[in-house]
Amino acid sequence: MPRERGYFQRVAVGEADDAEFGDSLMRLVRFLRAHHDRPVVLLIDEYDAPVMAGYTNGYYHEVVSFLKAWLTGALKDGGAALAFACLTGVQRISKESIFSDLNNLMVSTALSSSFDERYGFTDAEVAALSAYLGKAGHLAEVRSWYNGYRFGRVDVYNPWSVINYLSSDCRPGVYWVNTSSNDVVAETVRTADEDTLAQLYTLLEPGGYVVSALDLGVVFPDIGVCKDALWSMLYLAGYLTTDLTEDPDDNLARRPLRIPNREIARLFRNEIIGRFTQIAGSDRRMDLFWSALCRGDAPALQDNLTRMVRDSASMFDLVSENSCHLFLLGLCFGIAGYADPRSNREAGYGRYDIRLEPIEVRPGSLAAFGALPERPRVTVEVKFMAAAEAERAGDALDERLGVLANEALAQIETKGYDADPLPPVAAGRLRWGIAFGGKHVAALCRRVE
Repeated sequence: MPRERGYFQRVAVGEADDAEFGDSLMRLVRFLRAHHDRPVVLLIDEYDAPVMAGYTNGYYHEVVSFLKAWLTGALKDGGAALAFACLTGVQRISKESIFSDLNNLMVSTALSSSFDERYGFTDAEVAALSAYLGKAGHLAEVRSWYNGYRFGRVDVYNPWSVINYLSSDCRPGVYWVNTSSNDVVAETVRTADEDTLAQLYTLLEPGGYVVSALDLGVVFPDIGVCKDALWSMLYLAGYLTTDLTEDPDDNLARRPLRIPNREIARLFRNEIIGRFTQIAGSDRRMDLFWSALCRGDAPALQDNLTRMVRDSASMFDLVSENSCHLFLLGLCFGIAGYADPRSNREAGYGRYDIRLEPIEVRPGSLAAFGALPERPRVTVEVKFMAAAEAERAGDALDERLGVLANEALAQIETKGYDADPLPPVAAGRLRWGIAFGGKHVAALCRRVE
């Protein structure tokens, strides 16, 4: 009819008023019902993507208010025009105020077993698909990159990433995370306090996990207010998973959360590298730091660290030995030819602060670009002088820090932190003693064949 046709045109070209936009989904359902003479099935994927954008960009309450009217109108007032609706999203719909006026909702989460095998490909399905495409020999690689999620009682692969991997001649890469917003992870890393940053580093270690209760009703404003809200949101968004899925409604049960696979690990790692590259000042300065660290160039390393401490105090507060340790650890992610740094692991007669192990790289590969031809094991011991003590030291501060750095070097040797057998590709050992005090840094290095 002319009135409905005019309304449809106003919405289609963006000339409708707020009330007409708010009714648009409900009216579309009714139009479809009238045209096809049968009830409508409404499918909405990532219904809360606008909510995430609103939270990130400062219009959270406005977008929630609009979506409440827009979705509720269709889901509640669609009447006989609607057969049923299915919505997917990060936030559990039973708590988000968008759906507070709705009844008869059936909610399934990653902890639920109702539709667990529907959320991704099972191992048998990936094996069958790989065999059908003549790529069965790549199963180990596809498992390490895209498997690892636990939904209910089933382990599943990310289907989008698997399909892209197989259709890209089995080239592993970051596929899923490039199709969605990673603002939650980026904001987590950018604003992480000392405790959160330490937990993020732990997640990236082999077998690493954090323990947290999961509140699957968490909403974005809870982040920063509720203690476990961050980990719950990362879980809901697919960046963490857990193997303990029993009692899905128990939001007080503490569960071990882990990064599911190499694809997601690379995302976290890239965000950490991005944060500390910003602290370093540029990619070039980060490269200079990495080169000095792995070559044993103490003056260059000390100069770079001093610049970072002097110019980036507002980005990372170095107020304790632990904060200095975490600062250095973050700077050590992404070094060509080395595995991710290890921290606080038992070795010899104690625990080293930081250790970098060289890895085998294929000549001509991307991993080999920038890697030193000879890569030693690197062990770092950190010392710290409190601000008040550094101020009292006055002109003798640099000398005092040098003494501390030398003590750190001696500790590596006497505690045997690097005495265990070297990996085959390691070209000897480098020991670093690094001391922080105020805006000053002392760095000493010793090479051991």
